[in-house]
Amino acid sequence: MRPRSFGRHLACPARDGTRTARPLAILAELHKLDWREQSLASLHGDGREREEVRAISVWRRSLARPTARYYPLLDWGGRWLAENCPQPPRRTIVHGDYRIGNFLERERKITAILDWELTHLGDPHEDLAWALMPTFNARSRKLYGVVEREEVIELYQRASGISISARSLAFYEAFALYQAAAIQMCAVRAFEVDRFNDMRMAVMASQMPSIVRAFERALEAVA
Repeated sequence: MRPRSFGRHLACPARDGTRTARPLAILAELHKLDWREQSLASLHGDGREREEVRAISVWRRSLARPTARYYPLLDWGGRWLAENCPQPPRRTIVHGDYRIGNFLERERKITAILDWELTHLGDPHEDLAWALMPTFNARSRKLYGVVEREEVIELYQRASGISISARSLAFYEAFALYQAAAIQMCAVRAFEVDRFNDMRMAVMASQMPSIVRAFERALEAVA
C-alpha cells in the first residue's frame, strides 16, 4: 500500500537537472523522511527483532516452503544473512522494490513511484543495492546500464546525507539476490508443484541456477 502521507513529496522531480540523478534524489528524500512523524505504525515490528532482520526472515520462510527443488546454498545463505546483518547507519523507510520499471514519467519528470507492497523500516543500503542489481540494469553493474557505481554512491550520499558503507552495500547486494531467488522459487512452486499453466513461471524457474551462482559469488564477496 502506498503511504498517502508522503506520496506527493515523492512525486516531485529532483532539483538536480540530470535524469540520472532524479531517481537517486527521490530515493534520498524517502530515506530522509522521519517515519515517526508519518502514519506508519504498521511498519514497525513488536520490538523483539530488528526490522531489517525480520525482512530477511520473511524470505527465509518463503524459501522453506516445500517445492520440487532444494538449494542447500539458499538454506545456509539465508541463515548467514540473518546472523550477519549489519547495523544500519539509520533506520529509514525502505521501499523494497525501488528500481527502473517502478517509476511513472511524464514530460521527462518522474511523477510517481509504484509498487509499495514490500515497504518496511530498515537499512537504506537495501534500496540502493536492489536498484543496482544487474537484473534491472541490462545485466550491467552500472545503474541503468550507464551510470558507474561510484557516481551512483556519490550522488546518493550527497542527496541523502547518509554515508554508504562498502561492506553494508555488499551485504545487501547478496540479500537482493537471495530475495530474487525467493521470488523465483515462488514461480517454481506455482509451475512445478501447483501446476499453474503459465509459461512465464516456467521461464522464471529456468533462471534459478544463474541466480544461485550469482548469490554464491555475492556471499563470497561479503563473507
